[in-house]
Amino acid sequence: MAGPIVHKHFLKECLSKTKLNYLATNNLNIYAQGHDLLLYIEVWNFIKNRNLSLILSNFNFQEFVYNYLKSCYKNDKIFQEPELKMFLYGYISHHILDSYFHPFIMQYAKDYLPVHHKPWLHGKIETLYDTKFILEKEQKHIKDYKIHQDFEYLKTCDITPYVDQAIFAAYNISNGGQKITKAFDHISKYMYLYRYDPENFKQKFATLAEYLIKMGANDFFYDESKLKELYQYMNLDHQKWLNEFTKQVSNDSFHDIYINALNTTCDIISEIELTIEQGSYLTQKDLTKIVPNVSAITGDKCNRPLKYIKYRGK
Repeated sequence: MAGPIVHKHFLKECLSKTKLNYLATNNLNIYAQGHDLLLYIEVWNFIKNRNLSLILSNFNFQEFVYNYLKSCYKNDKIFQEPELKMFLYGYISHHILDSYFHPFIMQYAKDYLPVHHKPWLHGKIETLYDTKFILEKEQKHIKDYKIHQDFEYLKTCDITPYVDQAIFAAYNISNGGQKITKAFDHISKYMYLYRYDPENFKQKFATLAEYLIKMGANDFFYDESKLKELYQYMNLDHQKWLNEFTKQVSNDSFHDIYINALNTTCDIISEIELTIEQGSYLTQKDLTKIVPNVSAITGDKCNRPLKYIKYRGK
């Protein structure tokens, strides 16, 4: 995952560029979190929910989008409830940005998931980018930014059955939609507990705890004083780097991949929106021409075996 603030502003830019600002509801910031929503619930069940998030990240993306749209078309709900489109576009924007960002970040951090007794560089870099976006996009200092208030959920329609049907059809997993919609109510509490730290008290506590857990907990908090470290992870001089998964070589900077992801996502959203506005139904064949079946983890095609994902398919 890129950080929640990066995803939030990425979706805002997608809606602005596609002239869909009218969809920017109070829940935009939540919908922008996509499959990462599963990380914000049930701390006691974190590993299981994280594995489900990884499955959604890496498998059957195209099939999920198709089945979500299919469920929303029943009884013409897609035309009656703008929130159904908002969730979909947020989900797509999250997935596509990750498909560009993760291969880029992996050139610096070989640890996609936290490894015990090693600092989690992947998470640190994402937090640094989030810090940059808070200062530049929110135009607020970290101490003044009440992040949890951005993630307070206002229920306007029930998305659960549509997400449930799509996850079951694409992954043969029951109650996935219930878990995601449960996160709508939990995410603001998560942000308050683990991200909001105006007095640096939580960060100081995490620094002490780091001697025991050794998983980079102290790098999880937003800290303006650390922002200077970000420049080594931006590739501003356009050095060549390797996608660890596809083995493709690139010299793109963070800015380059962000713009490329933005253009790709806007094209997808525009095509889907045009079809919906015309009152047409997207067949699965139509959708394959619009939505790339790409992994949010690797940037490669979906369904690549990854050793840390336990998945037996449908």
